Amino acid sequence: YEDKCRASRLSRFTTNVKDNFAHYVRPQENSAHVGTRELSLTHTAGGGITVRADKFSFNCSHFSPEYLTSVKHDYELVPESDTTLIVDYRNSAIGSASCGPELDEALRIDEKEFSFAFTLGECR
Repeated sequence: YEDKCRASRLSRFTTNVKDNFAHYVRPQENSAHVGTRELSLTHTAGGGITVRADKFSFNCSHFSPEYLTSVKHDYELVPESDTTLIVDYRNSAIGSASCGPELDEALRIDEKEFSFAFTLGECR
C-alpha cells in the first residue's frame, strides 16, 4: 500500500517467490511492492524476465488470484506449476471510510484515465 512504504528505503532487494508470500488464515493476494523501478524474475534453471518503469507496483506468487479466491483456508494451498506476476500502475493506500478515516486525497486513486507504460525484457 502506498501509505505503508513510508518507513522503507529505496534499494535493491533479493528474495524468492516462495518467501515473498504471506500466509493468512483466509488466502488472499499479498506481498505487493510499491515504488518499484526494476524487477528481475528469474528461474533457478536460468533465464527470466525484467520489468522496468518509472515507478510501478508488483506482486509475484505461486498462487493465481483466482486460485487464492477459491480456497477457504491457508492449509489448502498447493503451489501452482506457473508463477503469477502482476504488474500494476499503482496500489491504493490502505483504509477507507468503512474501517477508519477516509483516505487522504494524495493517496487515493481517483484518475478516470491514466497513462502507464513499462518495458518487458529477457533476463539471461
